[in-house]
Amino acid sequence: DINVPLYWIRPQQLLSGEAGSHRFLWDIHYTPLNVPPSSPISAIYKNTAPSPTSPWVMPGNYLIKLKVNGQTFSQPLTIKMDPRVKTTIADLQKQEDLSLLCYESRKKISKISAETVDIHNQIKELSAKSKGDLTASLIKLNEKITGIENSKPKDKSKSFQQVYNSFAALFNILQESDMPPTSQVIGAVNISALELKRLEENWNKIKTIDLPKQNIELKKANLPVIKI
Repeated sequence: DINVPLYWIRPQQLLSGEAGSHRFLWDIHYTPLNVPPSSPISAIYKNTAPSPTSPWVMPGNYLIKLKVNGQTFSQPLTIKMDPRVKTTIADLQKQEDLSLLCYESRKKISKISAETVDIHNQIKELSAKSKGDLTASLIKLNEKITGIENSKPKDKSKSFQQVYNSFAALFNILQESDMPPTSQVIGAVNISALELKRLEENWNKIKTIDLPKQNIELKKANLPVIKI
Protein backbone atom coordinates (compact mmCIF):
# COMPACT_ATOMS: atom_id res chain seq x y z
CA ASP A 1 0.00 0.00 0.00
CA ILE A 2 1.18 3.53 -0.79
CA ASN A 3 -0.03 6.96 0.27
CA VAL A 4 1.01 8.90 -2.84
CA PRO A 5 -0.51 9.10 -6.35
CA LEU A 6 0.78 6.41 -8.70
CA TYR A 7 1.79 9.06 -11.25
CA TRP A 8 4.48 10.26 -8.83
CA ILE A 9 6.42 7.02 -8.91
CA ARG A 10 9.43 6.40 -11.15
CA PRO A 11 8.93 3.11 -13.04
CA GLN A 12 11.53 0.40 -12.60
CA GLN A 13 14.49 1.11 -14.88
CA LEU A 14 15.82 -1.90 -16.74
CA LEU A 15 18.99 -2.11 -18.80
CA SER A 16 18.02 -2.97 -22.36
CA GLY A 17 19.34 -6.18 -23.91
CA GLU A 18 18.77 -4.97 -27.48
CA ALA A 19 21.68 -4.46 -29.89
CA GLY A 20 23.26 -1.01 -29.89
CA SER A 21 24.40 1.55 -27.36
CA HIS A 22 22.41 2.22 -24.22
CA ARG A 23 22.79 4.71 -21.39
CA PHE A 24 22.09 3.54 -17.85
CA LEU A 25 22.47 5.45 -14.58
CA TRP A 26 24.30 3.24 -12.09
CA ASP A 27 23.06 3.64 -8.51
CA ILE A 28 26.08 4.67 -6.44
CA HIS A 29 24.41 4.22 -3.05
CA TYR A 30 25.04 1.33 -0.71
CA THR A 31 22.35 -1.39 -0.79
CA PRO A 32 19.04 0.16 0.35
CA LEU A 33 17.48 -0.97 3.61
CA ASN A 34 14.78 -3.61 3.30
CA VAL A 35 11.99 -1.26 4.44
CA PRO A 36 8.82 0.04 2.74
CA PRO A 37 9.80 2.92 0.43
CA SER A 38 8.82 6.48 1.26
CA SER A 39 8.55 9.32 -1.23
CA PRO A 40 10.10 12.77 -0.80
CA ILE A 41 7.89 15.86 -0.87
CA SER A 42 9.74 17.06 -4.01
CA ALA A 43 7.67 14.92 -6.37
CA ILE A 44 8.43 14.77 -10.10
CA TYR A 45 5.72 13.51 -12.44
CA LYS A 46 6.42 9.82 -13.20
CA ASN A 47 10.02 10.25 -12.04
CA THR A 48 10.00 10.43 -8.23
CA ALA A 49 12.65 8.14 -6.80
CA PRO A 50 12.07 6.81 -3.25
CA SER A 51 13.85 8.57 -0.41
CA PRO A 52 17.33 7.02 -0.03
CA THR A 53 17.92 4.76 2.96
CA SER A 54 21.62 4.11 2.30
CA PRO A 55 24.63 6.47 1.94
CA TRP A 56 26.32 7.61 -1.22
CA VAL A 57 29.69 5.94 -1.77
CA MET A 58 32.83 8.02 -1.36
CA PRO A 59 34.70 9.44 -4.36
CA GLY A 60 37.26 6.89 -5.55
CA ASN A 61 37.91 3.96 -7.87
CA TYR A 62 35.48 1.04 -7.94
CA LEU A 63 34.87 -2.12 -9.96
CA ILE A 64 31.31 -2.64 -11.21
CA LYS A 65 30.09 -6.06 -12.32
CA LEU A 66 27.26 -7.00 -14.67
CA LYS A 67 26.02 -10.60 -14.69
CA VAL A 68 24.30 -11.85 -17.86
CA ASN A 69 23.41 -15.49 -18.61
CA GLY A 70 26.02 -16.85 -16.21
CA GLN A 71 28.76 -14.51 -17.46
CA THR A 72 30.22 -11.67 -15.41
CA PHE A 73 31.50 -8.51 -17.07
CA SER A 74 33.68 -6.13 -15.04
CA GLN A 75 34.42 -2.48 -15.66
CA PRO A 76 36.38 0.09 -13.62
CA LEU A 77 34.36 3.06 -12.44
CA THR A 78 35.70 6.34 -11.06
CA ILE A 79 33.39 8.32 -8.77
CA LYS A 80 34.27 12.02 -8.77
CA MET A 81 33.01 14.75 -6.48
CA ASP A 82 31.06 17.63 -7.97
CA PRO A 83 33.84 20.19 -8.66
CA ARG A 84 31.68 22.95 -7.15
CA VAL A 85 31.85 21.24 -3.75
CA LYS A 86 34.90 22.38 -1.78
CA THR A 87 34.48 20.08 1.24
CA THR A 88 37.69 18.15 1.93
CA ILE A 89 37.90 14.39 1.47
CA ALA A 90 38.59 14.08 5.20
CA ASP A 91 35.32 15.84 6.03
CA LEU A 92 33.44 13.79 3.44
CA GLN A 93 34.87 10.67 5.07
CA LYS A 94 33.57 11.84 8.46
CA GLN A 95 30.16 12.31 6.87
CA GLU A 96 30.23 8.83 5.36
CA ASP A 97 31.47 7.17 8.58
CA LEU A 98 28.60 8.70 10.56
CA SER A 99 26.09 7.92 7.81
CA LEU A 100 27.25 4.30 7.74
CA LEU A 101 26.92 4.10 11.52
CA CYS A 102 23.30 5.25 11.23
CA TYR A 103 22.70 2.87 8.31
CA GLU A 104 24.21 -0.20 9.98
CA SER A 105 22.44 0.59 13.26
CA ARG A 106 19.06 0.69 11.52
CA LYS A 107 19.85 -2.67 9.90
CA LYS A 108 20.76 -4.08 13.31
CA ILE A 109 17.55 -2.80 14.92
CA SER A 110 15.47 -4.19 12.04
CA LYS A 111 17.02 -7.62 12.61
CA ILE A 112 16.28 -7.46 16.34
CA SER A 113 12.73 -6.30 15.59
CA ALA A 114 12.16 -9.33 13.37
CA GLU A 115 13.39 -11.56 16.23
CA THR A 116 11.07 -9.94 18.79
CA VAL A 117 8.03 -10.21 16.50
CA ASP A 118 8.78 -13.90 15.96
CA ILE A 119 9.07 -14.49 19.73
CA HIS A 120 5.82 -12.61 20.41
CA ASN A 121 4.06 -14.92 17.94
CA GLN A 122 5.56 -18.02 19.56
CA ILE A 123 4.53 -16.82 23.05
CA LYS A 124 1.00 -16.18 21.82
CA GLU A 125 0.72 -19.77 20.55
CA LEU A 126 2.28 -21.22 23.70
CA SER A 127 0.06 -19.16 26.03
CA ALA A 128 -2.99 -20.76 24.46
CA LYS A 129 -1.60 -24.22 25.36
CA SER A 130 -0.25 -23.42 28.84
CA LYS A 131 -1.91 -22.70 32.18
CA GLY A 132 -1.26 -21.37 35.68
CA ASP A 133 2.25 -20.19 36.56
CA LEU A 134 3.58 -21.08 33.13
CA THR A 135 1.06 -18.78 31.43
CA ALA A 136 1.95 -16.01 33.88
CA SER A 137 5.69 -16.38 33.17
CA LEU A 138 5.05 -16.28 29.41
CA ILE A 139 3.04 -13.07 29.81
CA LYS A 140 5.83 -11.56 31.93
CA LEU A 141 8.46 -12.43 29.30
CA ASN A 142 6.25 -10.96 26.59
CA GLU A 143 5.88 -7.70 28.55
CA LYS A 144 9.62 -7.52 29.17
CA ILE A 145 10.32 -7.73 25.44
CA THR A 146 7.63 -5.15 24.69
CA GLY A 147 9.30 -2.85 27.23
CA ILE A 148 12.47 -2.54 25.15
CA GLU A 149 10.57 -2.31 21.87
CA ASN A 150 8.32 0.57 22.93
CA SER A 151 9.05 2.63 26.02
CA LYS A 152 6.37 4.45 28.01
CA PRO A 153 6.06 8.27 27.71
CA LYS A 154 7.59 8.88 31.16
CA ASP A 155 10.53 6.51 30.65
CA LYS A 156 13.94 8.20 30.55
CA SER A 157 15.54 5.40 28.54
CA LYS A 158 14.66 5.12 24.86
CA SER A 159 13.15 2.13 23.08
CA PHE A 160 14.44 0.38 19.96
CA GLN A 161 11.82 2.20 17.88
CA GLN A 162 12.84 5.60 19.22
CA VAL A 163 16.53 4.92 18.62
CA TYR A 164 15.72 3.66 15.12
CA ASN A 165 13.85 6.89 14.39
CA SER A 166 16.76 8.95 15.75
CA PHE A 167 19.21 7.20 13.44
CA ALA A 168 16.85 7.72 10.47
CA ALA A 169 16.54 11.46 11.17
CA LEU A 170 20.31 11.89 11.68
CA PHE A 171 21.03 9.93 8.50
CA ASN A 172 18.82 12.31 6.50
CA ILE A 173 20.59 15.34 7.99
CA LEU A 174 24.01 13.90 7.14
CA GLN A 175 23.10 12.95 3.58
CA GLU A 176 21.15 16.05 2.57
CA SER A 177 24.27 18.15 1.95
CA ASP A 178 28.00 17.89 1.26
CA MET A 179 29.00 20.06 4.20
CA PRO A 180 31.13 18.76 7.10
CA PRO A 181 29.04 17.23 9.92
CA THR A 182 28.26 19.69 12.71
CA SER A 183 29.34 19.03 16.29
CA GLN A 184 25.65 18.74 17.26
CA VAL A 185 25.04 15.98 14.71
CA ILE A 186 28.23 14.14 15.69
CA GLY A 187 27.20 14.29 19.34
CA ALA A 188 23.65 13.10 18.57
CA VAL A 189 24.94 10.12 16.55
CA ASN A 190 27.27 9.13 19.40
CA ILE A 191 24.44 9.37 21.94
CA SER A 192 22.18 7.21 19.77
CA ALA A 193 25.01 4.68 19.40
CA LEU A 194 25.32 4.47 23.21
CA GLU A 195 21.56 4.06 23.56
CA LEU A 196 21.61 1.24 21.01
CA LYS A 197 24.47 -0.46 22.87
CA ARG A 198 22.43 -0.37 26.11
CA LEU A 199 19.36 -1.77 24.36
CA GLU A 200 21.43 -4.53 22.75
CA GLU A 201 22.80 -5.48 26.18
CA ASN A 202 19.24 -5.69 27.56
CA TRP A 203 18.11 -7.76 24.58
CA ASN A 204 21.08 -10.11 24.93
CA LYS A 205 20.22 -10.62 28.63
CA ILE A 206 16.71 -11.63 27.63
CA LYS A 207 18.07 -14.06 25.03
CA THR A 208 20.78 -15.56 27.24
CA ILE A 209 19.07 -15.51 30.67
CA ASP A 210 15.28 -15.07 30.53
CA LEU A 211 14.64 -17.14 27.42
CA PRO A 212 16.62 -20.23 28.52
CA LYS A 213 14.84 -20.15 31.91
CA GLN A 214 11.49 -19.96 30.15
CA ASN A 215 12.42 -22.84 27.86
CA ILE A 216 13.24 -25.05 30.87
CA GLU A 217 9.70 -24.48 32.17
CA LEU A 218 8.24 -25.18 28.74
CA LYS A 219 10.14 -28.46 28.50
CA LYS A 220 8.80 -29.52 31.90
CA ALA A 221 5.28 -28.93 30.58
CA ASN A 222 6.09 -30.90 27.40
CA LEU A 223 5.60 -27.82 25.26
CA PRO A 224 7.81 -26.61 22.37
CA VAL A 225 10.65 -24.28 23.34
CA ILE A 226 10.90 -20.70 22.08
CA LYS A 227 13.38 -20.43 19.22
CA ILE A 228 15.15 -17.43 17.74
